[in-house]
Amino acid sequence: MDRRKFLIGLGMALIAGPAVISLKGCGKSSSDNAAAPANGFSLTSNPDTTGHSHNVTILLADLANPPSGGVTYTSDGSHTHQITLTQQQLTDINSGGSDSVTSTFVAGHSHEWTIRKPAA
Repeated sequence: MDRRKFLIGLGMALIAGPAVISLKGCGKSSSDNAAAPANGFSLTSNPDTTGHSHNVTILLADLANPPSGGVTYTSDGSHTHQITLTQQQLTDINSGGSDSVTSTFVAGHSHEWTIRKPAA
């Protein structure tokens, strides 16, 4: 391999590598299960149009004693989204109801979560 071919190949690898990592690292696929922490529960969003999703963890303490201003949660992933639950939504979820919320619009898209407290 001559020097020119090597440098062209190296340049292509330097450009393509981060793009692949960025696409792969956006979030978990919709088939992944969110890990359940001891002090809360994790939920996976509905996939966006590119097929990726994110996880968010809801703390049980927030459900048991909902702050008057509500709570904003941040998702996982190489970019993050935020969802905000009002005091009333937290109360409803704690009482066994569910609520659908849409995340902030980041990186050209948003996600939707259906939040329901898991059965004990």
